[in-house]
Amino acid sequence: MRTLETTTGKPGTVYLADVHIFGGNSGSPVMVTDSWLAMGGYHLLGVVSGYYYEDEDFNLEIATTVKGIGRANSGVAMIVPSDYLKALLEDPLLKAARETYFTQGAGTAKR
Repeated sequence: MRTLETTTGKPGTVYLADVHIFGGNSGSPVMVTDSWLAMGGYHLLGVVSGYYYEDEDFNLEIATTVKGIGRANSGVAMIVPSDYLKALLEDPLLKAARETYFTQGAGTAKR
């Protein structure tokens, strides 16, 4: 775990994993097992936050010259650690906001 520039462009502490993900996977859980044989229990490592791109310059010469940058999924995913998610959910200000939301009836499902 280390502090890196995240998908939001801000510094954050994330895990890096060799997991090929794609757009739409953000927020998906990442589970790990405590045993090499996968016979133990599973634990939440964190949630997918995005992936790193690989950039490559290209130069296409036809009747004219076209230059650009190709971007592709590097296969390295950023994962927000579950401890950070737990701390966020247990933040006193957010807890108070949730309690207010639900006690005022705003959280009632509409049918």
